[in-house]
Amino acid sequence: MRLFIVFLLSIIILGAGVFFSMPAFKEMRRSKAIEKEIEELRDEAERIGSDNNFLREQIEYLKSDHYKERLAKDKLNLKNPGEQVVVVQPGGKSADTSEDRRESENFEEESYKEEISNFKKWLRYFFN
Repeated sequence: MRLFIVFLLSIIILGAGVFFSMPAFKEMRRSKAIEKEIEELRDEAERIGSDNNFLREQIEYLKSDHYKERLAKDKLNLKNPGEQVVVVQPGGKSADTSEDRRESENFEEESYKEEISNFKKWLRYFFN
């Protein structure tokens, strides 16, 4: 009988311990989730801060005289006093003479008229 009472009392104490510790475990899990969310929000705030700094630098650059001058030169084809403008066209030679131009045009016409391999066209191009 005494053993039964000790057993019953220990089960009651153990049950009460589990019953009262459950809210504490729930609160611990909730606290961990809140800490994780806080850390994620701090990371996001840091990322937004760095993006904000980048955008602030971009705004300062767009307000600068250097950008305005570059934009005026590129879009409006303006130049500063005393500057000379040089136009470079893609695929063209800078010191083409009219004779060189005629030779290259003749070469292109010949290569289109004749059915020759690319290898021979390259040889003619470089060694003629």
